[in-house]
Amino acid sequence: MRKQIFSLLLFPLALSAQKAQMVSDPTGSAFSFSNQDGDDIQVALAAVPKNAAKMSTLPDAPQPRPTEASPAAFYETKSSKQPVAAVKAEPVFNKKFIAVHTGLVASIVYDAELTHQGLAHHKCVESNTELGTHPGRGTIYGQNMLAFGAISGLDWVAARFIKIPFLPYVTPTVAATEHITGGSKWLTECW
Repeated sequence: MRKQIFSLLLFPLALSAQKAQMVSDPTGSAFSFSNQDGDDIQVALAAVPKNAAKMSTLPDAPQPRPTEASPAAFYETKSSKQPVAAVKAEPVFNKKFIAVHTGLVASIVYDAELTHQGLAHHKCVESNTELGTHPGRGTIYGQNMLAFGAISGLDWVAARFIKIPFLPYVTPTVAATEHITGGSKWLTECW
């Protein structure tokens, strides 16, 4: 058994030595070597053709044709089919999304108009230092609509990609509550 394993391991070496021998002596048809036990092992080789270098390299693997498809790609069991409603994604602009953001716009208008009226006809001043003490209507709406756009954009991203059911409605609800509270302060304290 050791001799057979030894001969299998040394066969590639013998083949390369035979090729080198064929270059010097093209008529040789056998190659012999001895192992560690001193036994002579003879390997008979066929004549090597002239294009042996080309034949000794392996061909490239065949490339798959584009028209061939694996059968597993189209295999689907009846139990793995999902209902059509489960496959469709829920639209981002549903009734809740539109209602909450419309409420935010309404609270912004409520706060901005009461702020403008309190500044124009009464002796009150704006507490938001970014707007100044007496901001105009355009400045008030400009800042609030910029915040509304940022909130709506982030809520759309949250509804589209994060897909936590309540997340797109938290920020507009909090912002609308702040605007209603701020507008109500103008109404109760400055009129």
